[in-house]
Amino acid sequence: MENSVVVLLLSVFILFGALYVHIVDQRIMQRKDELHHPAKSGCCDSCPMYADLKAEVDDLKAANIPVAFYAYLSANIDLSSVPIHSIIKYDVVDLNLGNGYDASSGQFTAPSDGLYVIHITTGARDSSHAVVELISNGVIKDITWADSFNHIDRTVATTVTPLDLRKGDKVNARIGSYKGGAVLESTNFIRCSFSGFKLH
Repeated sequence: MENSVVVLLLSVFILFGALYVHIVDQRIMQRKDELHHPAKSGCCDSCPMYADLKAEVDDLKAANIPVAFYAYLSANIDLSSVPIHSIIKYDVVDLNLGNGYDASSGQFTAPSDGLYVIHITTGARDSSHAVVELISNGVIKDITWADSFNHIDRTVATTVTPLDLRKGDKVNARIGSYKGGAVLESTNFIRCSFSGFKLH
């Protein structure tokens, strides 16, 4: 008798599971059909329901695209010719998965919501120094100081900063409030770089 009850309960459980899977599968097919044939749902591509559905699908696609970038300076920066709070435009783009980094502006734009890790490396040489700030949507998120201010030598400073970004948020590196001397160095000895990736 007990075995019959167990078999009956398992059968009912399996039946409900199969029914649930079928309903979910039908709903997915319906949503796909609505997206590809909006007229069937009494909607056109200009109606709000279609626009919302398309935005939802686009966001899901974007969330699954890997995001990583790495760019560096092809030459030294002459500190005397760069104003304070200038965005540093890392002109050599070595990696740009997700197309978030724009070398012409020096800005990374988050292609999707998520937790990102952003890294800046800055080199200075021979009595030169500069504060470099990591900026997200106009707000300072991290600061480093490459300081060869009072000696003839090279120095390197780095930041590694986690940022919770929303799609469209802007991140860049800029010259901070203090700088002096000759150059920020980006050569075969030191490479000034800006990089990052989406952790999840």
